[in-house]
Amino acid sequence: EKAGSPALRVVNSAFEDAVLASSSFDLGTSATAFHWVNEADALQRIVGALRVGGWWAPFWNIFGDPDRDDPFH
Repeated sequence: EKAGSPALRVVNSAFEDAVLASSSFDLGTSATAFHWVNEADALQRIVGALRVGGWWAPFWNIFGDPDRDDPFH
């Protein structure tokens, strides 16, 4: 998918189905989804897909105060 620049490629796929060529990404990210995959297997795939000096940037939300019960826990 083209994303505003010929140098930028976006891959939107289920992680398990994504074709990740070796050393082909400068940045990998996961938004509130990494806990759904086998972390050990996924990290091996990510390391293999990142170029030398590349970055892995997962992020997620934390709801509420971890020291207090809330409706999400």
